[in-house]
Amino acid sequence: MPWAAPVRSALNVLATRRAPIMAAVAVRSLFLVAGWGRFFAGDEPGYERLGDIWRLEGIYVGAWPPGIPWLIATAGDVFGHAAGMGVLRFLLVLTSGFICHCLMSLTRRLAGRGAERTAGWCYALYLPLVPSAHLVVSEQLQVAFVLPALLILWGLVQDRKGWRACWHASLAGALLGVAGLLRESVVLLLPGVALWMLQRAGMRRGVLVGGYVALGLVAVTLPWATRNLRVTGQASWFGHSAGGFVAAGWNGHHADFDVEDLRDRVGTLPMGGLRDALLRDPPMPWTAPRTGAHAVRSSENVQRGMKFALEEPGWMLRTRVLHQARAWSPLSDMVRYLRSGAYAGPLDRPTVRGTIGTLALLQSMLLLACACLGWERMSRARGARWLMAIALAAYVASTFVLSMTRYRVLLDTLLFIPAAVWWRSRGERRPSIRSTAGLGFLCLAWAIELPWILVSMEALWTDD
Repeated sequence: MPWAAPVRSALNVLATRRAPIMAAVAVRSLFLVAGWGRFFAGDEPGYERLGDIWRLEGIYVGAWPPGIPWLIATAGDVFGHAAGMGVLRFLLVLTSGFICHCLMSLTRRLAGRGAERTAGWCYALYLPLVPSAHLVVSEQLQVAFVLPALLILWGLVQDRKGWRACWHASLAGALLGVAGLLRESVVLLLPGVALWMLQRAGMRRGVLVGGYVALGLVAVTLPWATRNLRVTGQASWFGHSAGGFVAAGWNGHHADFDVEDLRDRVGTLPMGGLRDALLRDPPMPWTAPRTGAHAVRSSENVQRGMKFALEEPGWMLRTRVLHQARAWSPLSDMVRYLRSGAYAGPLDRPTVRGTIGTLALLQSMLLLACACLGWERMSRARGARWLMAIALAAYVASTFVLSMTRYRVLLDTLLFIPAAVWWRSRGERRPSIRSTAGLGFLCLAWAIELPWILVSMEALWTDD
């Protein structure tokens, strides 16, 4: 048949390792073009302002780590502000291909070649992660530095020796240092990484490798810490945003940034009994300080938050349950930006954005459920579950302060590994008790979030 040869060629291309990498870039490029000039990102205007001040006045005045503002300032110097932001968006889309490559390499090492391309294709077509690839915020670049660092560290604890191991350990530390200069939450990964290296490589080799990792990390962050010591009198290694997170998430007003644009629909929320019970009788929120150095304000916020927690233990416990439910919600930035009109043309029609948003919602639910089922089956790769547990523990620790689905970018990327393991081995054995308990936890979290899920879907499918 005349069409048989082109079909075989196309299938051969899709079966190659490059295909999911190219697909990841292509999908994100499509949404980049559709949303050009129309993005409504919460933190991006703040990063832009800090970058412009840095470029025009030569000073950095923000509490966030300096990585993204520095990139904006540098791109503005070279291309001008508008063109510089466009260049950064395009470069972020290209990093999707690099992330897909690193994810596939890590999957091959942790779970075998069978799961490699499955994880790559899942990442390429996973809509909830698409907005992070064209918004000039920190999550996408954080993943682009953390993944290769984890890949290097996995190789180090397996079989690398001598000076080559020292060089690779220092490189991994430098990558983690750059990731910390983009987003402070990387600090939460470091204790788990240290314990993992000690457990996998033994005390002597683990301490040696950890020392070189620390050396690389310090070499990257020391200039910034020195600058902060000179300018502010405190040697901050990354940033001072912890106090801001405490003020937003550990307070009586209980901010929920995933659904902030739906506040006008709060009166129409269905089935809100469980959520309303957790939020009953909110105490008077404390006021965050508005003046003073960022380091001082951050410290003051943490102190006020600790005092608030001691005075309102019942409220804190109930809202931490709600934070955990929100952390595992199937809502995502894709759903939020679709309903806010961030994408033009056909993607802004109610039927189209409703279909895409519903698909993104289902993809998120499927990823979490498959990863939960595949967790136990990763035991065949020695130490693989340890590596997953590090990212999970770091993310869960952060959600006890402030949670939103945007902060799950790194975790979702890593969860493609156990999800691919389950998909490749489904039907081999029944789910374990722990996997079943994990699925039960997810169902409970989704039940708590159900009112906002329903209202969000309603907003997607209607033309207001």
